[in-house]
Amino acid sequence: MLMKELREEMDKLYMELLPVLEKRIEISKKIGEYKYEHNLPIYDEKRENQILDKIKKILKNKENGDEIMKNLMDFFEDSKMIQRNVIYKLEKENERLINTADKEID
Repeated sequence: MLMKELREEMDKLYMELLPVLEKRIEISKKIGEYKYEHNLPIYDEKRENQILDKIKKILKNKENGDEIMKNLMDFFEDSKMIQRNVIYKLEKENERLINTADKEID
């Protein structure tokens, strides 16, 4: 296979991944909102371990396991960053609303 063909194949994979990644980001935002509303921690070690264990069991090519686990860990970190950003924005908005209400009372 020529480099051009390999790159074209990789480009097709990126196009297939894009909608999945976009959906994942949106779900991570909703999870952040839920965690904010229910005062839950961002990090859930048990959940991450469940996912890793499940993936290890269904992995077809075990030789790729380390790379796939690394990618999943990167996904976890990205998701936590998205959740932190959502929670930060919600906290700032809540502070703004409280400050506005306090000024109206004065």
